[in-house]
Amino acid sequence: LLLYKKDVIIFDRYFYDFLVENIPTKYWNILIPLTPKPDIVFLLCSSPLTTYRRSRELDLVTHKYLQKKYFRLAALLRAKNIPVKLINTELPFSLNFKLTTGLPV
Repeated sequence: LLLYKKDVIIFDRYFYDFLVENIPTKYWNILIPLTPKPDIVFLLCSSPLTTYRRSRELDLVTHKYLQKKYFRLAALLRAKNIPVKLINTELPFSLNFKLTTGLPV
């Protein structure tokens, strides 16, 4: 009997953040297959106004723009059979768990 060890590696940032923040979307289809494929991607999201209030490094317009790009990335990853779970950081954790897993809390 062979036993397989499966390592779990969690990143708070990944190459996808670099894509969204630095690379034009027309190149994403070329670059995504060159990176290791994650088993799942969790996208933490909240309204642009909330993210602006939490971090005023960027203006509100930029927060809106980046949110659209992250949602576009999520759609592209799903089209490439990479599971993406959206986590609404404005909701309680227990409700997010129920929404993303379908399991009772």
